[in-house]
Amino acid sequence: MRSFSMSRTQLAHVKDTPTCIAVSAGGNDALEASHLLSFPVTEVASALQVLRAAQEEFHRRYELLMTWLEGFRCPVVVCTIYNAPAFDTTKENTAAFAALSMFNDSVSRLARRHGFEVVELRDVFTEDGDFSAVSLIEPSAQGGAKLAEELAAFCEAL
Repeated sequence: MRSFSMSRTQLAHVKDTPTCIAVSAGGNDALEASHLLSFPVTEVASALQVLRAAQEEFHRRYELLMTWLEGFRCPVVVCTIYNAPAFDTTKENTAAFAALSMFNDSVSRLARRHGFEVVELRDVFTEDGDFSAVSLIEPSAQGGAKLAEELAAFCEAL
């Protein structure tokens, strides 16, 4: 799994004190853990233990990102990971969405613990047209516009 270094690398280029920071991180980490969905288990409890271990590692690294963001001393809004239809079957996507809720639990809890606002992207990207036809794990122009609107509303409310 990644260490959210891209987020830090991107923010390291900020020259002045930002007035607002929007963070959308963790989706690729969750996608990289998707191989766990086919991990052989014999009972639901075992499956949840496997997913919980992945979530704990994610949580630990996301905590470092949230702590690092506090150093900017400006309002921060953190986006949850959206339910992208990344897999070929409804069954696979349903399982992925359920597992993703564990990662989003960490995102929401840690963001709020650090005093950051949260934008729930599962409530923003609600239509098939919100995802790119080229890569279903990326927002389309429609989805991007919805996200921009949400983030603009947050920043304007400051």
